[in-house]
Amino acid sequence: MRSVIILLLIVFVASCGYKPTAHYTHKVLGQNIYINVVVDRMEPESSVYIKDKLAAIIYQRFHAHLSPKESAQSTIEVSYGSTITPLSYDANGFVTKYRVNLAMTFNVKSKIRGNFVKRINTSYESDIEQSGKNQSALRIEAIKEGATIALDEFVSYVAMLGAV
Repeated sequence: MRSVIILLLIVFVASCGYKPTAHYTHKVLGQNIYINVVVDRMEPESSVYIKDKLAAIIYQRFHAHLSPKESAQSTIEVSYGSTITPLSYDANGFVTKYRVNLAMTFNVKSKIRGNFVKRINTSYESDIEQSGKNQSALRIEAIKEGATIALDEFVSYVAMLGAV
C-alpha cells in the first residue's frame, strides 16, 4: 500500500504538464524546414550570422531538420534592415555611443499551419571603447546582438502559435 502511494505521488509530480518548445513548434512548422535570408545591402556581413543562428535554433530548439525547399514542410524567409544612430561624441567628433535599430521580418510559409508574417523590431545600444576594434566591427557585433534578441522572440512567437 505504501509503495502504491509513493508511486502515485511520483507520477503526480512528474506529470506537471510541461512540454518543450519543440512540441509546440512541430505543430506549426513540422520537422523539415527550409530557410532563406535576404541580404541587406547596408550590412551584408550580418546575413551569414543570422542564417547560422537560425539554423542552430532549428536544430537545438525546434528539434527539426534543414531540408531543400522542395521537400520542406515550412519555409522561413528572413529579411532585415538596420539603422545606426549616433548617441554621443567625444571631444574630437568621433562617435562614442550609438544605437542600432534592427527590423526583421519573418515570412513563414507552412504546409501545416498556413502562411504568416512576423515583424520584430529591436534596438541595441553600444559604447565604442578604446579596444582597438574599428567602428564597423562594433556595428556588426551590435547587429548580431539585436538579431539574437529578435530570433529569440521569433522562437517564442512560433511556440505560442503551436500552443493555441
